[in-house]
Amino acid sequence: MIEIKLDSDIWLTSDEHQYMLSKKRPDGIFANFSFHSSLESALKSYVERFIRLSEAKSIDELRKIHFDLIESLNKLLRPFKIEIRRGEMNERISK
Repeated sequence: MIEIKLDSDIWLTSDEHQYMLSKKRPDGIFANFSFHSSLESALKSYVERFIRLSEAKSIDELRKIHFDLIESLNKLLRPFKIEIRRGEMNERISK
């Protein structure tokens, strides 16, 4: 089961059927709030949620928030050979 901390509040979790965006309760149990059939869908949902909840006051601020988030996620996902670019997710093929 996947348990990857995406930020201070949100975790990417999984079971044998789906990926979930979750919050970890104080008792250590995950409270799932978003369910996805693919990793791509879960990550896109996370990015969209993060941007919607941002406090951007201009397009430039929004672009910077988006860029910083994508960079942060790419560092986190590098071991999984997954890369996010301009709102897309592509698997890198390593040979």
